[in-house]
Amino acid sequence: MLLIRGLRVGLNVPQPEQQAKAMALKTLRLPESQVASAGVAKLSVDARHGKPVLVYTIAITLKNEGAEPVLAG
Repeated sequence: MLLIRGLRVGLNVPQPEQQAKAMALKTLRLPESQVASAGVAKLSVDARHGKPVLVYTIAITLKNEGAEPVLAG
């Protein structure tokens, strides 16, 4: 399982969880066809600078688990 942390999504986004998953896949440069499962591992709110944003940690499991150590490096 890979954890992608610090994905910041604004509160005005219609589907913030889907946006965070898409951002995680873009960070890993993976097509969705290689992903077995993806979900929210942690959700928090950052309101330090006056405008609150959602901060996601997304857990991704690949269909080919042998490729995970290469991406985690």
